[in-house]
Amino acid sequence: MTKRKIGIDFDDVAVDTFPAFLAFCNERYNEQFRVEEFTSFRYDGVWKITKEQGRERFIAFDNSEAKRNICPMLGAQKAIKGLAIIHELHIITARPVEIAEGTREMIDRHFPKMFKDVHFCSSDNGAILHRPKPMACKEIDVALHIEDHPETARRCADKGVPVLLFDRTWNRSEETHDLITRVHSWDEIFKILSRP
Repeated sequence: MTKRKIGIDFDDVAVDTFPAFLAFCNERYNEQFRVEEFTSFRYDGVWKITKEQGRERFIAFDNSEAKRNICPMLGAQKAIKGLAIIHELHIITARPVEIAEGTREMIDRHFPKMFKDVHFCSSDNGAILHRPKPMACKEIDVALHIEDHPETARRCADKGVPVLLFDRTWNRSEETHDLITRVHSWDEIFKILSRP
């Protein structure tokens, strides 16, 4: 039987990146922001900085030891390990390709041999422009994509790709869509994707 292909976003879906990133920024820039304040994916708007400055913050974070504080999402390792047995899993990330090496090291450390491939789809947060996630999903021919970015989820759904939208503060105002299902945990994701 052919395995279904499943796309999984990396940051804030497979791993809990934003809390570690925010702690780094708070310390480095002498700020006191809380995760709950980020009710939009436009982090630069909350920080009141430019998109380029936001990108520079992420690159600085990735070049720091603080990135070692990124942990898998609660239940992600167990669920992904189980799902890798029954599906072909692909990381589809908007991370800048400039940090591909560190990203792959993190995937190998937390999710060894669980993913068929890693696809970098950086756009406005990367210096090198790559294909958008909906295009990557269609090219890989995924049956479903797991995502936290509300606009990306909608664009994937608009292209006919079903999405499990991982509940985060920045996507709670997302309008409903027939192909988007909100999920709250990896246990829930596992139950959905382990059904025949």
